[in-house]
Amino acid sequence: MQFQYLVTLIKFLKMILSSLAVIIGLGVAVATVLSIIILFKFPPEGLAITTTERIFFRIGVKKNEFLKHLQEEIARRNFNFIKAPRSELDFEYSNGFNKAYIYTDIVGDHLRYGFRIYMKKPVAILILFLTALGLVIPGIIVFLFWLAKYNSLKETLLSAGENAYILVRGEEA
Repeated sequence: MQFQYLVTLIKFLKMILSSLAVIIGLGVAVATVLSIIILFKFPPEGLAITTTERIFFRIGVKKNEFLKHLQEEIARRNFNFIKAPRSELDFEYSNGFNKAYIYTDIVGDHLRYGFRIYMKKPVAILILFLTALGLVIPGIIVFLFWLAKYNSLKETLLSAGENAYILVRGEEA
């Protein structure tokens, strides 16, 4: 009786392991296809996560002062943005998880301030493969770490832009 129970248990465990192998194999196949799409379809910067723009009232002629204050405000928050090599952009930032671009444009008397944040491709692919291999908890940990970095960067760019606007407007008084 115990022998038959043991044989049934072993067959059951073999079925579970083979099902798990099929599920992981399918997950890896899907992750591979998605990774190829990410590598070749998306821009070199990565996956565009957010584009945010603000119009700041009547400071269009003070674009250079705004950019100076913006760079100071960002530096106060320990982010090191550099002058962007592309002419349509003002600053860029990159770390292991994100890439961000800041741009400004004069619209009449006003100043359009915007930024775009990208998730880097290797991070997206890492999260896909960790999850596909059944390593859901490490995948969630990587995602949460990326999310913390993203939120910090986004809040910095929002508050630095608003503060730079206030400082420029304060110089008018």
